[in-house]
Amino acid sequence: MSILDLTGIKSTRTRIVGLSYWVPDAGRAKHGGTEYLLLREPKNEWDADAVAVYGKGRKVGHLSAAKAAALAPIFDALDYDAFRVGGASVSPNSSNLWVDLPALPALRSFVKSMERPQSAACPEVPAEK
Repeated sequence: MSILDLTGIKSTRTRIVGLSYWVPDAGRAKHGGTEYLLLREPKNEWDADAVAVYGKGRKVGHLSAAKAAALAPIFDALDYDAFRVGGASVSPNSSNLWVDLPALPALRSFVKSMERPQSAACPEVPAEK
């Protein structure tokens, strides 16, 4: 699996949705943490833009539909299976898990910096006399 590390990009912390479907309250601390993988799910029957969130090898939820719709086209254009991001696990006051999503302008700039510059045209070889 090819993974692109996005942890160094300016980000915004957002709640992972659908936790109760994927991980019971008692298991959230076990699968939460400070690192998550985002995987596109273009064949998701409910949302073609879906982005699943994995923590410690297990699906823990998804990004909200709005966040996924913004990130899906960018992720789809990249040749990676997953995207590493930061986040936060449960806290004493909450059983939510949180993921650090790259800010769109920063992500676009990062992706643009990954693009290879157009190779310079080969100079013409002079004809032999």
